[in-house]
Amino acid sequence: LLHWGSDKVELGLKVYWKELAGVFQELIEESQQIRMLKEAIAAKPPEATYFERIKVGEMVKGAFEEKKENLRNRTLELLKPYAIDVKTSPIYGDSMVLNAAFFVGKEKESFFDQAVQELASQSNGNLQFKYVGPVPPFNFVTVRIRWE
Repeated sequence: LLHWGSDKVELGLKVYWKELAGVFQELIEESQQIRMLKEAIAAKPPEATYFERIKVGEMVKGAFEEKKENLRNRTLELLKPYAIDVKTSPIYGDSMVLNAAFFVGKEKESFFDQAVQELASQSNGNLQFKYVGPVPPFNFVTVRIRWE
């Protein structure tokens, strides 16, 4: 059993957006429908636009979740080839994009490191990467205890 993990390590990665205001601005710029509705609302008094403001909020929330999911999937897609296994954990808060542990053979660890560095450089400083490891593969071991 101990030999099973002797040539493998766990690497943890959490990815966060540094500033959500910039992400929301991007969403408005990327969506003509959101932008047009927002502009139409701006020309009216607030009390006359209650339902339109709710609709904009729902549209922005949907676009935000889609953008987050796309970024999460793209990150996992780029890192999975270097891993034997991947465990994702729940994300917390709006700014967290990814919370994952990767089970990596020691021979591929440097390639995995390089891929994380490339992802960080491609983010243009918009993302924060919290990368830890190597650590023992706790996320990839199941302990069963039997009482007799």
